[in-house]
Amino acid sequence: METLRQIFSVIWKIIKWLFVTSWGLTLLLLALVDLWLGDGSWWRSLTAKNTNAGNIERIKEQLPNMTLEELLKQFGDSLKELEENNQLTPEQQKVVRKVRRVSPSEIRSRIRDVLTEEEEMEILLLLILRLLGILR
Repeated sequence: METLRQIFSVIWKIIKWLFVTSWGLTLLLLALVDLWLGDGSWWRSLTAKNTNAGNIERIKEQLPNMTLEELLKQFGDSLKELEENNQLTPEQQKVVRKVRRVSPSEIRSRIRDVLTEEEEMEILLLLILRLLGILR
């Protein structure tokens, strides 16, 4: 009988040790997962692809009503850099030059007044989406 008590005592100590160790490892694992997840930016990066369609529509609606001054304030340097690095097609160069080389009297006018052709507006929209990193 004493032998059985000793055996059960050893088994009980092993079970307690395994229980405490498994809880400790579980808490360590949860802490590491919490560090990995961080502030949730990983989730926003996973779902960012779903919001691009909304961004495109929002920009498409706002672009014609922007003034050239606002556009050049936001994207002027980037457009100039693209033009200087010869990263634009001839049609894109034409639109960028038309936007960048406006007279001071036209600087406060709307983009739709300067870019009269629908194709020019689409080219500008695609360039801006490319600069924002939404399109490649």
